Amino acid sequence: MKRITILLSVTLVVLAACTSAPEIKGFDFEAWRADRNACQGIRDTMQTNLERIRPQLKGISDRHLMQLLGKPDRNELDERNRKYITYFISAGNQCDPKAAALGKRIKFSSSAMGIISEAIIE
Repeated sequence: MKRITILLSVTLVVLAACTSAPEIKGFDFEAWRADRNACQGIRDTMQTNLERIRPQLKGISDRHLMQLLGKPDRNELDERNRKYITYFISAGNQCDPKAAALGKRIKFSSSAMGIISEAIIE
């Protein structure tokens, strides 16, 4: 009985790891990924569409989020193992050190289980 439980658990983990990112229409993910740190200004023009799809990004895994949006511009981990994944939307001192402040960004928070629970534009 114990072997069956272990085998079933391993099978579920493998199946969950093999799922692909959800299909979200109406957003150019390729263009988003090409504008690293929002320094080219492409992401700034995509903000309206980003706000429209933001609810669809909640509840997906952080791995799937990164498949869609690309490598995060910043990652943080707090003491409770919550992960914060940040993507810049507009240029700021992350592109030009002489700029006064960081650019506008969207910050996703993910639980210790890796599920996106919040998407806040700052």
